[in-house]
Amino acid sequence: MEVADAARRRFELDEICLVPSAQPPHKRPIPAAAPADRLAMVRLAAAGRAGFSVSAVELEREGPSYTIETITQVKNGGAPNAALFFLIGYDAFLELNTWKAYNAILQQVDLIVLARARFCSQDLDSAITALKRYIHRHLDPGYRWDGQRFGFVHPELRTIYFFDGPRLNISATEIRRRLGQGLPVGTLVPAAVAGYIEQKGLYR
Repeated sequence: MEVADAARRRFELDEICLVPSAQPPHKRPIPAAAPADRLAMVRLAAAGRAGFSVSAVELEREGPSYTIETITQVKNGGAPNAALFFLIGYDAFLELNTWKAYNAILQQVDLIVLARARFCSQDLDSAITALKRYIHRHLDPGYRWDGQRFGFVHPELRTIYFFDGPRLNISATEIRRRLGQGLPVGTLVPAAVAGYIEQKGLYR
């Protein structure tokens, strides 16, 4: 949430919409909370935070949760002229070419790639170089790095920004691991979410 909020302020976004995924196509099935529980936890995390909203659009749609379908649904559902940005983690971005209709994503929304928590300042140049190599090899060679915009620009496709925001060393895998071992997670998730997990006995 802190990283998303920092991105919202940096890019002057009106709102961050959090969208829980129903069936992530690229993740192996793992023991997880039911869709209703995950939606409830996201709503608890966003409650009272200015500039945040929650959408159940992917949970209400049948089949795998493809990002391009969500983008299309959002645009057709009342935001045809809105400037949409898609926030994505660094590691997930490096798999974008395996996503359904990834080229259509690049045509419809600007991307904000979030730096890894483990990056240190001297790693940033190598991270940008790795992004450039990946983009040219797997997405489109027409992208060029723009240092002033801190992103990759293209004459026809949308911009891919690299955001070096707050680096919080928190992962969903680590949270699930701690919960599975009966360890507290109050410092890793909002108190309301930790209370909900405890009440429901989730991830045990």
